[in-house]
Amino acid sequence: MKRINDVLHQLTDSATIMEELKETLREIDPGFRAEEERYEAARGFLVEKIGDSVTPSASDYLAAMEAECAAALVYIGWQGFRLNLDIFEHPINALLLRGDFEDLHRERRLLTVPGVEKYNRIAAAFQEALLEQFGDQELTDGISSFYTYLETTGYKLAHYFGFRLADGFLRHVIPGYTDDSVNTTLYKMALHDALGFDPDLME
Repeated sequence: MKRINDVLHQLTDSATIMEELKETLREIDPGFRAEEERYEAARGFLVEKIGDSVTPSASDYLAAMEAECAAALVYIGWQGFRLNLDIFEHPINALLLRGDFEDLHRERRLLTVPGVEKYNRIAAAFQEALLEQFGDQELTDGISSFYTYLETTGYKLAHYFGFRLADGFLRHVIPGYTDDSVNTTLYKMALHDALGFDPDLME
């Protein structure tokens, strides 16, 4: 049996989460590669132009953006897992699947998640340092637009991933658990409409 710390690391490690998200998007999202290429160009420019000339450094900022996004994905994936269980225990909660995605993900609480809050502070400090030293925050536009893209697409996939993970896991630990295939199908269709591709390509 794996050690607890090994399993926890696999579920929460920023680098692993972000690489798996990007690899998934490369495979299933036709628009992702162009976004990633723009990001890589903006990233290289930022490191070359700013580097360590401000504190936090450009590398600190880029690492913080990755870690903040990963922490948000873990949180939102957990919301999807919890919602599945909530629907099983209280079927009326399936109505939440017909609401706004931001409410479904409970995004208003994101900045209270310790990892998100910590790395958001570092990113904000870098932006402030840029403004003070260069009078310009547009240097990070290519970076922030990439993470906006990841939020728009990645958050939806993370929530659905958590929801579908619960479909497979809960039957092993809750007597009588059955997944709600009707609501799962409706959720998948809504995501397909929002994303433009089939989220079940993750399976």
